[in-house]
Amino acid sequence: MSDLTDKQAAFVEEYLIDFNATRAAERAGYRGSDSTLASVGSENLRKPKIREKIDARLRERAMSADEVLMRLADQARLNWGDFYDIGSEGIPFLNLKKAEEAGKLHLISRYWLTAQGYRRVEFHDPQRALEMIGRAHMLFKDGLEVTGRDGRDLIPSRLADALDQIYGSDPDDDEGDDE
Repeated sequence: MSDLTDKQAAFVEEYLIDFNATRAAERAGYRGSDSTLASVGSENLRKPKIREKIDARLRERAMSADEVLMRLADQARLNWGDFYDIGSEGIPFLNLKKAEEAGKLHLISRYWLTAQGYRRVEFHDPQRALEMIGRAHMLFKDGLEVTGRDGRDLIPSRLADALDQIYGSDPDDDEGDDE
């Protein structure tokens, strides 16, 4: 970020923390009231060189579609054995060191200690991950396709109107037939 001043470079990094331009200006070393810091932050966001750096850093940090699918695949393949060991009394216990060594800590959705001092862990839902992967691969049909592949109507509107005149609103309605 050599084309930015030290404060501008700091602003870029601080802005990426919480996307709050006022607080980013303050943390980057700009001084003044909240109103002044808001103006500085807003002005910095409009400077092309700063905006380019922010956009470049966002692109670096963004997940690709492949990375998203890999993360979901990890969640779908959740293996309890990566997180638990069996103690000497045959009772399973949470082993976060083992999970860390296996590179699996990202599969934990929530972690807390209970009032009794037990460690509890909640994982991302493997079934939900499978559903999302299936949707990404278009394995499921959630609705009725009402357009052709090109996005146009399957039956041109003039033809549909003519069919409505011939058959009425329900072409399966046989009440008017004398057969």
